[in-house]
Amino acid sequence: TAEQEMKDIDNRLDEVMAALPAMLSIGENLSVQPVTLPLYLSTPLAFKAVYLLTAYDELVRRILLASHVGLIDNNAKGQWLDEGAAILRRLFGLSQRYKFSGASRGDFAAKNARAEQAREMYAPFGEIPQDILEGVRRSKFAPALATASNSPADVDDREDSFDEAMTLGQPDHEQPGSESEE
Repeated sequence: TAEQEMKDIDNRLDEVMAALPAMLSIGENLSVQPVTLPLYLSTPLAFKAVYLLTAYDELVRRILLASHVGLIDNNAKGQWLDEGAAILRRLFGLSQRYKFSGASRGDFAAKNARAEQAREMYAPFGEIPQDILEGVRRSKFAPALATASNSPADVDDREDSFDEAMTLGQPDHEQPGSESEE
């Protein structure tokens, strides 16, 4: 997952920082004027993306500190910064590739025009797995399915799995509406 990839970079950085002589103590690399932005997020997955972004921010500050105190050279600094940035670009780029089709699970069950249009829209990503269409495999962050007893409204089944989105990098694993089993 992207979270694990970011932690791997962080662990490698910990090993480098451990080379600092025991007699020296350096503080954290903090921003003198940190930027504060209001966030208006409506889904748990959006918050998880922000958590990953803030983890990268901390990683960048630590990499810059390691470079500043001579523990890594400019090439290593650039490589590690690019490696972390690539994780974020992959994740956010992946989310931009999926657009809401307007089709529901009911449309797929009925095999109507809306479902066919969605299949065509997502054709480059392969066939939509049946367990997703049946609602068996869903994101652990997806809202509860509406039933006749609790709501007549259509179910919002557009929620994507953050964990799966972070692990996707190979096109053969990218499925529209695919959601984590975890």
